[in-house]
Amino acid sequence: LAEDPPAQREAERRHTAAYADLIKRCIDVQAGSSTPEAWAALGRNSDNLHVAWARAVSTVDEAALPTLVRGISILYGNRGWHREGAALFARAAQALQQAGASDRVRGLVLGYQVYFLLWSGRATEGAAVLAQSVALLEASEQTDWYAYIRSHFGTVALSVGRIAEAQEHYATAARLTAGSDPYAHQWAAFSEGIVALCSGDLDTAAR
Repeated sequence: LAEDPPAQREAERRHTAAYADLIKRCIDVQAGSSTPEAWAALGRNSDNLHVAWARAVSTVDEAALPTLVRGISILYGNRGWHREGAALFARAAQALQQAGASDRVRGLVLGYQVYFLLWSGRATEGAAVLAQSVALLEASEQTDWYAYIRSHFGTVALSVGRIAEAQEHYATAARLTAGSDPYAHQWAAFSEGIVALCSGDLDTAAR
């Protein structure tokens, strides 16, 4: 293949697409859940997944990147690799900016960088990156991905007792997905109820 660059590029593209498809089959990209067998399959293929991720970033493969972003974030999050995840997404965000990637993909990658920064206890740094992510995703009008990220931020905020901040994130996610994504909307609304329960607002929680 090295002597046939077009054939090599096509083989690499198919490899990246194949592992993006593996993530789709192994992980519920909405709920972030998977079976033990699926997790085992991902574990066995972790090296190839990282190769596919690196190639998708370097070639700005916007067809594969959204799925790979979600899958890689779940893998790192479930393994507790928060600092590593923040560094991985920071490198990707810088590379994609230099390559002229779309607002949608750049905003998505920055959003997951924020997610891992927050879990790493780097809230101040995360707030600065969050502003960039929000601006890019709002400019791209990609509300569904933006909503998922805001839900994740709400979960992080709630876990450390930042109730008002969590409420804002979940309310934004619910508003963005109303009428477009029933699963994400219901999850955000349910999470709003959890926040209300934590703050003692039993009437809102009951609704």
